[in-house]
Amino acid sequence: MKVTPSLLRYTYKVLKSTAFHDIAVPLVEFDVSPLRKAWGYYYSNPPKIQIAKSITSPQRLLMVVAHEMVHAALDKAGSKTHGDHGKDFRDLGEIICKRMGWCAKEF
Repeated sequence: MKVTPSLLRYTYKVLKSTAFHDIAVPLVEFDVSPLRKAWGYYYSNPPKIQIAKSITSPQRLLMVVAHEMVHAALDKAGSKTHGDHGKDFRDLGEIICKRMGWCAKEF
């Protein structure tokens, strides 16, 4: 599997129509990068999701994009803590994990 911006856009659309169907997320740009410290990042201004090109598993890609979408949703909702993994992130992340059948600890 090769991570490309078009694959990321498709993944985002799939997640938006399923796990995030009732959660507002901003329109974002996508960037594929040789990230080394994390699988992905969300940037709020302008809204962008950056994903590591080294991801090889479709399941990992779904989870990483969903993780960054949680940050994006919190940002869109006006959360001042959208960039961290505090209570707001954990609460919304748990909802997404339940909908996707994922372990929240791995999210």
